[in-house]
Amino acid sequence: MDGTSWQLGKFRYYVLAVGICFNGISLPICFSFLPGHDITSFVEEIGIIERVVSLIGRERIECLLADREFGNSNFIKWLQINHIRYCLRLRENLFMRKEGQKKGRKLREVLSSLRLGESIVLHDVWLMRKNTRVRIYATRRIGRNGEKSLIILASPLECDYTEVLYRNRWTLETAFRALKSAGFNMEETHLGEKRFENMLVLLMIAFAAAFIDGLVKIESLPIPMMKSRNVQRLSIFKYGYVNLLHDFWANVKNESAKPT
Repeated sequence: MDGTSWQLGKFRYYVLAVGICFNGISLPICFSFLPGHDITSFVEEIGIIERVVSLIGRERIECLLADREFGNSNFIKWLQINHIRYCLRLRENLFMRKEGQKKGRKLREVLSSLRLGESIVLHDVWLMRKNTRVRIYATRRIGRNGEKSLIILASPLECDYTEVLYRNRWTLETAFRALKSAGFNMEETHLGEKRFENMLVLLMIAFAAAFIDGLVKIESLPIPMMKSRNVQRLSIFKYGYVNLLHDFWANVKNESAKPT
């Protein structure tokens, strides 16, 4: 689950979305259009998860991944009550306390001795507000911007989730980037509120279609590799996207060539 702001001309929109992580990308299956928002409320957060549960069933949710915006005691408590597994990032300045102790501490203070490149599981049970009991995992590493980053994750006590699983959260940002600029270029449009919502629905369907077409195509023709870096030249989405465009224009030319 993730949220993103869209800037379309003078209009600014906020979209909260849930996607299914698969093969290095997320396929958005549910979204909420929240004009005038910068952050989401508890009601909006549980609202979209309830829609996902009604769509695919609670038992098919292996784990909900989300960033610091959603790592709050209200939301985590609700997930626990509804038996939905989660791996949510927490803010460094969040106050928590060990079970059995009265005084809380900021997480950055608790983890101040963690060195760069190290990871740790706090084996004691830690409590958030409302006596919400969680397991805490933390790692300190170099972030994408080159600065030191402290990643703190909360998960159910019985789960052993780490940043290896949490990294899949970035796949939804990849989907957002494809919709915004790396393919469909939606931010170049200047749509009003209702038209934007309708267009977003169509683009999410088109995004899924391009990704599925890429999966089908690689069965018969694998994506070429870059010899210098030993990575694929295109993502599965881009591969399917280019293939669909090629087929579309080929059909247009064929129709144009038919005698009237």
